[in-house]
Formats: sequence, structure tokens, C-alpha cells
Amino acid sequence: MGDDFPKWWRAAVTFAVMSEDQTPNLGLHWYLFTTMFDQFRLFYVVALNAIPLALSAPLTLGFADDPLVAMTLCLIAISTCAPYPTANDFVTYVSLLSVVAMDDRGNPLVYVKYGAVIAGGFLYVALLSPLTWYMWIHTRVANANFYYAITLVYACTQTLLSTQVARSVARFRRAGKKRD
Repeated sequence: MGDDFPKWWRAAVTFAVMSEDQTPNLGLHWYLFTTMFDQFRLFYVVALNAIPLALSAPLTLGFADDPLVAMTLCLIAISTCAPYPTANDFVTYVSLLSVVAMDDRGNPLVYVKYGAVIAGGFLYVALLSPLTWYMWIHTRVANANFYYAITLVYACTQTLLSTQVARSVARFRRAGKKRD
């Protein structure tokens, strides 16, 4: 990278960590940073970036014998707390969930409840986020609160998915130990 390394580092790493761009997206950070006082910004930047790190350690330890499940749950947590989530984040952990379901011992996701609610939540976000964006930015008949409500639905749906996957895998393990 030569002389361009500092420029690259600022554009790739510092930009994402510091949440400098306040453009509305499906991340939870933009609304918080546009409505709070500047003196609290550093605290919230550190806190919001520490949440996925703090969640990764217990998930990794709790699912140490199932590293693919641990990695999938960590990716869901990272995507939920990301300042700029992308479709790539969603596609990555959803595709890994299909691999988790193909376990040799059976499908550990067999105990997932609320699958229709989770699928409906993601469909709701996929349909309404571009609509509320258009209504807010172009036609000016909506405001930031409508769009942020969609980001909250997205975060809640991801949280529900991760708790259901963790619960299902744990229940599948207990059922397997009872059979043995």
C-alpha cells in the first residue's frame, strides 16, 4: 500500500469504527448520533463497538464444541450492532444457518420457534425500508422516526433469530445427551 496506508486505514477501519457518516441506514448508530449531544459521542462509540466483542466471548465459550454455531451467532451479533450493515452480512449468517442445519447428528435448528415471525420480520424490513426511505427523502411525507422504526425491527428480528438458534442448539444437545 505504500504511502496510501494511512488514507486506506482511515477510509476502511476508522470510518466504520467511529461511525462518522450520519447517512441513514439499517444500522442502529446513525439515529443515536444525530440526536445526542457531542460530548457523549466517544462514550457511545466505544460502548456500541464493545457490545459485539463482549457477546463474542460467552458465545464462543458456550458453543465451544460447535464452532460453526458460535461463529454464526457471533456474525449475527456483529451484524446487529454494525454501524453500516450490508446485505452481505445478512446473507453470510443465513447461509451459515443452512450449513448448521445439515449436522451429522441431526438438525440442531429443529427446536426453533417463531420461524414465521422471524421470516416475516426480515420480509417486513426488505419491503418497507426502501419504501420509508423513499417517502422520507424524496416525497417528504415521512420522517426519520419511520425509517428508524424499520431499523429497530431489523435489530429485534436479528436478536430473536440469535436467541432462537442458541436455544434450539442447546435443547438439541440436551436431547442428544438423554438419548446417549
